[in-house]
Amino acid sequence: MGAVLAVRVTSEDANDGFKPTCGVIDELNFRNSPDVWGYFSVKSGGGIHEFSDSQFGHLFAKGDRRESAIRAMVVALKQVKIRGEIRTSVDYTTDMIQHEAFTGNNHHTGWLDSRIAAHVKAERPVWYLSVICGALLRVIEQVNLRSADYLGFLEKGQLPPARLTLTSFEQQLVLEGMKYTVKVHRRASDTFSLSLDSSSVDAVVRILNDGGLLVDGLSHVVHSEEEALGTRITIDSLTCLLANESDPSRLVASSPGKLIRYLLPDGSHVNTDQPYAEL
Repeated sequence: MGAVLAVRVTSEDANDGFKPTCGVIDELNFRNSPDVWGYFSVKSGGGIHEFSDSQFGHLFAKGDRRESAIRAMVVALKQVKIRGEIRTSVDYTTDMIQHEAFTGNNHHTGWLDSRIAAHVKAERPVWYLSVICGALLRVIEQVNLRSADYLGFLEKGQLPPARLTLTSFEQQLVLEGMKYTVKVHRRASDTFSLSLDSSSVDAVVRILNDGGLLVDGLSHVVHSEEEALGTRITIDSLTCLLANESDPSRLVASSPGKLIRYLLPDGSHVNTDQPYAEL
């Protein structure tokens, strides 16, 4: 008789206990196939507001057996492209349905809760790829800003100052609690050399029409989105966060909300992982 697998697409941050998120959706792209059909309640340019249901999409995959339906769904989820201010459950679900407990049909109603309690995260880009792409994103942004200033000096008949170099840059990135200092040299308009400690790599970058980057020809498509906690970058279909350097004197929330009350008086000592405010 065959098998059917259904997946709900929600605007929840699976890496943060499935906390609901809201915001604008810059791009939403999904194509039906002979084995997978789906629909979405929003489209590119739309958004999810704070009073919306977190589910905004539904996918269905079929197969002659359960295993083939799972394989079809994995392929479909990897082809779903959702880019914007919201976080989604797509990456987490893709990883989850490939877990042996799910493929072997050995899961139960409390299985997802146990994964959340164990802080199981969605698959992320390898750290060095995140560092390379993050550094290139920031360097290209600096090149654009400095180029405008550089031309401004020339139009005034003035010699641009040495600080407006368009060839040498240094970027500091915080990823997964680790800080990386990357030196970047611009060798041509689209060619860069990156150095980290004693290692170096060359990369060719092209700017796409939607503002994204194509790194090394057909290798990686990169997009970014600024958040309160840093820069969220999407490399192909995987995401990671380049965090801002933390300031312990500031209270910063990762999602919109209202400050209800402080749990500790001003000037108190705060222990590791101790709650100090309620949102």
